[in-house]
This record gives sequence, C-alpha cells and structure tokens, in this order.
Amino acid sequence: MEQYKKAVPCIQWKDVGYKSKQLCNESPAAFIQSLDSGCWSYVGMLKTWAAQPVNLQSPGCDQIGTVIHELGHTLGMGHEQSRPDRDSYVDVHMDKVEPGKEINFDIHPNGDVARPYDILSVMHYGLKFFGVNGAETITIKTQGYSLYTKDSSQYSKFTIGNRIGLSQFDADQVVDLYKSEVSTCYDRKITTEVACVDRTRNGAPWTDEYSQGCAAYKSFETKGIITDCALYASGIYCCACKGGWRLQTWV
Repeated sequence: MEQYKKAVPCIQWKDVGYKSKQLCNESPAAFIQSLDSGCWSYVGMLKTWAAQPVNLQSPGCDQIGTVIHELGHTLGMGHEQSRPDRDSYVDVHMDKVEPGKEINFDIHPNGDVARPYDILSVMHYGLKFFGVNGAETITIKTQGYSLYTKDSSQYSKFTIGNRIGLSQFDADQVVDLYKSEVSTCYDRKITTEVACVDRTRNGAPWTDEYSQGCAAYKSFETKGIITDCALYASGIYCCACKGGWRLQTWV
C-alpha cells in the first residue's frame, strides 16, 4: 500500500475496520483475509458486494510483490499475459499448465493495450507459473524484450515474474484507471539513479561474529588486509562491498 501511495499519490488506503466476517464498517470496501486458499482478488470493484474479499494466504502470499500484484487486481488491473496482443510478445504453453489452472492464461479481449507490452510488469506471470513439475509455461519472444533492449546478450537481465514492485508502466496504468475519479491524478517516475543501502540482519546493522561491520570490512580492503571485501559476507550486506539493497525510488 505504501508503494502504491509513493508511485501514484492519488491512490490512498483507509483501514475502515470490520463488523463481522467479510463485512466492513464502510461500503464499498475490500476485505483482506488470509484463508488457506491461495493468492487471489477480483479485478476491480464488484458493485453488488458491500465488501469484496482479497485473499493473502500466510505463509505463501505475504511477500511484498505478491501483495502488490493482488492489490493491482483489486484496483482494476488484469494480468499482463492476458492482454489480447500477448501472442506477439510471449508464447504460452498450455500443454505444460497444471490441469485446472488453464483459466489463469486466458486472453481477455478487453485487456489494457494503451501502453507497451511490459514483461517487467508486476502483473505478469513468471516463466514457470502453474507449470507441471516446474515446466516453463511462458517463453519470451524477441519482441517481448524490445521495450527494454534489442541486444540479445542482455536478455538475461530482464526476467518476467517481477515481484519486487510496480513497473513504470504499471503506475501509468493505475493513473489511467483513476484519473476520471481524481482529475489531478498523476504518477511519479522511477529514478534511473539507483540508491543502495546496507542490508540489515534481524532489523539491526550486520556484523560478523567479532562485531565487525561494513565499515570495518571496507577498511580491511583499503589497508590491504583482504583483497576484496565482496568475497566475504560483507559482499552480501554492504554497499561498499558490492552488496546491500538496491532501492526502487519514485521521484
């Protein structure tokens, strides 16, 4: 919810509380629950429901990108691979899909095509989603990569099934869905300058068994005590040692 607010400020969320099972204090509303029935949401508002369910099974559906994906459905976004033009960008192998799951790959004639097909959309399935015994159900065509690169040696850098956060085109779509409700609705832009922060461990700055942290390991490298701090655990936790978290920043 915080990421949606950062990317598209006109989208806000309000906890209205609930009266009873699947009945909120205000209507219309989305009732977020965690039944053992997977990750799912209806697409857009169902006007006949006072409160429509959004299910986030836990564990399993409580990862940030999965939640963003399901809330995207709640806001009205469909699956990217269900667009009517999808066959120009990806191949879907229905013979590799788990029996009973084929509906997840249906093409929707009214799917959004107002912007380029985006293999990095948070609404796109991954290569092996619903695959029998881990088989690939989706293959990206050359045209699918074309939005980001025309260099085939770079294809490995662009993986479908993003569950990190909204892409720029996802944010653009949300604006298009809601600008009729809020005329001033706009989206921020993902900065091309990627910030880095040191990873934490259990909420605290990382240190090794001797209480030495990121600064110490970089100092060891600078002094020649070690050749490269990226070769140690600091290479996972510390930006100065080529680790850390790269941040998606909306400006």
